[in-house]
Amino acid sequence: MAYEVEYGPLAAMAFQADIERKAWEAGGRMQTAPAQRLVDFMDGGVSKDFLCTRTSISEFIRGNSGFHYEASA
Repeated sequence: MAYEVEYGPLAAMAFQADIERKAWEAGGRMQTAPAQRLVDFMDGGVSKDFLCTRTSISEFIRGNSGFHYEASA
């Protein structure tokens, strides 16, 4: 796609949004990110379990993060 022609000065932002959308789709359309424990990485292995299975971004999306934002007028 010719981002410069379609989006003008916002072409870089449109390109980034397109790449992020494609990555989200490739990841199964889930709000997850690949992760690996340091010890498994250092040992050349694959992480099979994590201490924390809930991420802050998923809590934020659900509105459970405790973070409150109110736009000023």
